[in-house]
Amino acid sequence: LLIRHRPKADGALRQTGTKPHPARLAVEANAKETPMSLLTILLTIFLPPVAVAMKEGIGGQFLINVVLTLIGWLPGVVHAFWVNSRGGSAVT
Repeated sequence: LLIRHRPKADGALRQTGTKPHPARLAVEANAKETPMSLLTILLTIFLPPVAVAMKEGIGGQFLINVVLTLIGWLPGVVHAFWVNSRGGSAVT
């Protein structure tokens, strides 16, 4: 069986006559998201409210994170990672 490949518009090869594998679609979708930078990860660990403020600004998520961090460091860190990993608004 001979399978020919043809380049797509973005330069990637794709088999003709077949659908892309679901895992490949997931990888392509995740590639469009921006990963957290090292600075964001360090701030999220050591100063969770600052990391949330950088992502969302001073607002509801920031106040929730301050309260969680005052209750205990770990809840604040978990919340900060959640806020920074979701695809919400970023302060520009």
